[in-house]
Amino acid sequence: MNREKIRLLLITATVLFLAWLVFHLPVGGNLVVFLWVAGNILLWAQGGPVPFFVSQGATALSAWTAGVEIKDLVLFLLLYAFPAAVGGRELKREDKIRLLRVPGAVALAVLTAVLFLVFWDQEKMAAIKTNFFVRPEEVLVQLQQSGMVNLLGQKGASTEDLQTLAEEISRFLATFYYLLPGFSVVWQSLFILAAFYFAAYVFRRWSAERVGQFPAFSSWRLSWPFLWLFIAGIILELAGSYFSLFTVQTLGRNLLVVAVPLFIAAGGAVLAGLWQQGRLGRGMKVFLVLIGVLLPQGLLILLLLLGLFDPYVDFRRRRSGGTIGG
Repeated sequence: MNREKIRLLLITATVLFLAWLVFHLPVGGNLVVFLWVAGNILLWAQGGPVPFFVSQGATALSAWTAGVEIKDLVLFLLLYAFPAAVGGRELKREDKIRLLRVPGAVALAVLTAVLFLVFWDQEKMAAIKTNFFVRPEEVLVQLQQSGMVNLLGQKGASTEDLQTLAEEISRFLATFYYLLPGFSVVWQSLFILAAFYFAAYVFRRWSAERVGQFPAFSSWRLSWPFLWLFIAGIILELAGSYFSLFTVQTLGRNLLVVAVPLFIAAGGAVLAGLWQQGRLGRGMKVFLVLIGVLLPQGLLILLLLLGLFDPYVDFRRRRSGGTIGG
């Protein structure tokens, strides 16, 4: 038996063990799920779809023995197994790996999960909603139980201040509930990408096959169609606010929650590329460091603008202008 087959057996055995732990281990849940996702990415990259789907069957069996409802199992496989399959296919590429396919799969999975909850599992949807729609009085009770009321009282907070704080927390939770799809895409993308990078590190050390190259951060770029995601979010937010269409406004806000981090990351890549090319003068470097320390919000806005305009301007290829801020 050659090394490749031995490694495939080791990965399969590890993933099957992790599949049992996912639903039976009372602690360390996120870490176990992280390793399970990374293992499934490796499984597809090393052995293809057959051992991957065997792993999903073992996961379903583990969930059944743990008494997990079929609806919860479907959600789990949708949110974790589907992006892992996409990641595994990308890891087998011999040319440049297309990282955006992984968060793209996550976005599709989260959208499907939301529709699944709305149309099939409204009981779970109601339970999630209950956790976020909390009256100010209940928030105040929780603050008292946590000892925060006494701590704030010692610092001079009045009863009116505590009541205002409770109302603000209550409003924040209610607002956050409607932004859960967008934030879920962002968080789940970071989670899956971290597992993808971990799996890629292991795969590079183990596999004798040629592994695709990750694009350098300084070369990251969003193509112009991604601008429509941001533009659609702005239009829906403004239209929903102007015409008092709450659903339209909520959709726009969720699109912006997804789009803004993407373009901030793209802006960071632009800045890294200019820095690497030596296009930034000493004065500009000092300015960027100062604004990052003293006014981080300003730096984020700058990165967002760079990311938004880069598909058209292509800052990193405009070499004729010399250094910036020299």
